[in-house]
Amino acid sequence: SISPRTTRFHPLPQYGAIRDWYDAMDARLPCYSCRVKGRGETWRNLLRMRHPDLDIAAKNDENDDDAGMLPPIVDLPERRSFKPRDVWSKYAEGKPYLASTPGAEVASRIVRDRDALIRAASAACSASLSEEDGTADAALRELCAVLAMAADDGGDGDDGIDDDADARMMAAASRLSGDAREVAAFLDGGGFWEVPRDIGLIPARALRAIANAAPKPRIA
Repeated sequence: SISPRTTRFHPLPQYGAIRDWYDAMDARLPCYSCRVKGRGETWRNLLRMRHPDLDIAAKNDENDDDAGMLPPIVDLPERRSFKPRDVWSKYAEGKPYLASTPGAEVASRIVRDRDALIRAASAACSASLSEEDGTADAALRELCAVLAMAADDGGDGDDGIDDDADARMMAAASRLSGDAREVAAFLDGGGFWEVPRDIGLIPARALRAIANAAPKPRIA
């Protein structure tokens, strides 16, 4: 596996030093976790494509004990002391072209890529999203409004989101329209942005938190 952090799948003590090294890279070098680092799932997919002989398959459930399956990938430290929002704040300091929080950075990228995103989402998502009638644009605006809730000042939650804003975001995400949920899933799934080519891992994690918080069945 390429996930030495998940200790319940790697009980041997020698993995602890590797996990500590990974954690130090993410916490002490903001440019690494905020801009340079990619997602483990991307590397796993590349390995699967380039080396089909390895028979790589990801676990769908943490309780899945199939011998041939790999555990879920942990991209960032699991320790409570790791604060993604603080790491992002250090990285963004002195960079006026970056937003102050991970959620705001995602919203900023949506605004920056608005025209191309509208075209891409209209082509990739359901028939209810259209460039012509403005529904794709409305879905992006709705998603940006939720991301803005995670951009308020305050404490830090596990996903790099303000603790108080986290509750507001969760409530708002539960009320996202079907169109907005489709757009969030489209962006999170790599349908338009790639990590880290287009967006950093920590902002991408803030987007994933919203995509995961939204109800899964599509309700128009």
